[in-house]
Amino acid sequence: ITMLNRAIMDKNTQLQNIINLKNSLNTYQKELYKVTPIEQSNIALPHFRIISQKKFLDKNYQLTLSKMQSDMKKIQLNLTQSNYYPKVTLNGEIGYQKSEHYGVTQYDDDYYNLGVNINLPLDFNQKSTIQAKKIAYMNEVLKEQDIKIEQEAFYKQTVGNIQNYQNYQTILRQNIKLYHEILQNTQKGLKVGYKSGYDYKIMKNTYQIHQLEVKL
Repeated sequence: ITMLNRAIMDKNTQLQNIINLKNSLNTYQKELYKVTPIEQSNIALPHFRIISQKKFLDKNYQLTLSKMQSDMKKIQLNLTQSNYYPKVTLNGEIGYQKSEHYGVTQYDDDYYNLGVNINLPLDFNQKSTIQAKKIAYMNEVLKEQDIKIEQEAFYKQTVGNIQNYQNYQTILRQNIKLYHEILQNTQKGLKVGYKSGYDYKIMKNTYQIHQLEVKL
C-alpha cells in the first residue's frame, strides 16, 4: 500500500509539473507574440559563437561610452590648463615710406616694424580650477577601469556558464543512452508481467525529458 501511495503521489507530482510547464509555455508564447507575429515553429534560432575577450572588450558599449567620457574630461582639463599658459604675440609690419619737407625729401626707403607682446594670465583661482578638472578626469578614468573589470568578470562568468551547459549536455547524452537501454528492458519486463505499465510510462517520460533538454 505504501508503494502504491508513493507511486500515486509521484504521478500527481508529475502531472502538476506538466501543468506548470504548460502555463510557463503559454506565458512565453504570449511574450513572444508581442515581439513578432511569426509562428514559433517558423522562427529559426540564430547560432552564436564565443568571441575572444579582447574583441568583447573592444566592442563593449559600456566600456566604449566610459572611455569617451574619460577622453572628454581629459580634453576639458587640457583646455583649462591652456587658458593659463603665457601667450606670446608677434607683430610685424613692412612697407614703403616717402616724406618731404619744403620740397626736400627727408625719407625715401622701405621700413620694417617688429614687436613682441607677452600676455601672462593671472587668476587667483587658477590652481583650484585646474585641480577640479584633474579630479573630474581621474574619477572618469577610475570609472572606466571599474567598468572594464566588471565586463571582464561578466565575460568569464558567461563563458564559464556556456562551458558548464556544454558539459551538462554531454552528461545528458550519456544518460539518454542509459535510459534507452533501461527503457528497452522495462518494455521487455512489461511484456512478461515483471514491470507495470506505470513503470514504463515513467521511464519513457524521463527518457523524453532528457531528449528535450539536449535540444534546448
